[in-house]
Amino acid sequence: MSKWRKKSVVIEAFKWTGDQNQSEDPVWINEAYRRGDVRYDGVGTNDMEMFISTLEGVMTARPGDYIIQGIEGEIYPCKASIFEKTYESAGEIMSFGAAVEALKAGKRVARAGWNGRVMWLTLVPACRYNPSDVNSLGLEKLPWIGMKTADNKFVPWLASQTDVLAEDWQVIE
Repeated sequence: MSKWRKKSVVIEAFKWTGDQNQSEDPVWINEAYRRGDVRYDGVGTNDMEMFISTLEGVMTARPGDYIIQGIEGEIYPCKASIFEKTYESAGEIMSFGAAVEALKAGKRVARAGWNGRVMWLTLVPACRYNPSDVNSLGLEKLPWIGMKTADNKFVPWLASQTDVLAEDWQVIE
């Protein structure tokens, strides 16, 4: 039998508490409720359930389950024990512009699809390098963006158009 590994994708999810006033409900779950794709039963009781219409039929969520919005906008529940073994936080996802601001603030950033915490970018201040030819030419030293690569090298980095337009940037701690 062949084995399979999940591709590295970023999903949105929240842990459903069953509380009607749950403040962290994302917009997409409220929109699904308005469309009729999500309904509740037992509101205000200890037996409250959420019913989610999916391509595979109606799935039931109970308080403590995670509710996931997948890569194509599909919504489905996942038991907390499975979710916590399958997913890890991707951090706050941001645009390239926000990633540049994070770099300027001294943070490391990476794209969600890069090799986990192995590859990242950082802003290298002008004072960190001192090539003799730059000094001998009397040129002003400026900061630059450096990349820590998967094979443990540190190189200057240049953004591709895909990187600039991506919305999957995150701060790496």
